Amino acid sequence: ASTLFTIDVWPQFRKTADTRELLVVGRLFVVLMTVISVLWIPLLEVLQGGQLFVYIQSVSAYLAPPIAAVYLLAITCTWINETGAFYGLCTGTVVGIIRMIMEFSYSQ
Repeated sequence: ASTLFTIDVWPQFRKTADTRELLVVGRLFVVLMTVISVLWIPLLEVLQGGQLFVYIQSVSAYLAPPIAAVYLLAITCTWINETGAFYGLCTGTVVGIIRMIMEFSYSQ
């Protein structure tokens, strides 16, 4: 995640960032992600009873289908273009996140 943020996102904010600045930004992003991960642990314990594997599988079940659908359509259909694939992924991810939030909100 740090490399993606540092190479792809940060230059959108600072186009003249030198190597030293990118190094510092990458390290700070790692610290930020670590803090978010540590803060996420209590929520995980409340939602899934501390079962990390169950949590990961339930998140994957909602976020993987759009990726699989776009991949299969790209292989089997020649008329699928980049714009359709992009919007298909965006729509599928939003629907998956909404379903995941609903499941976690209304679970016993």
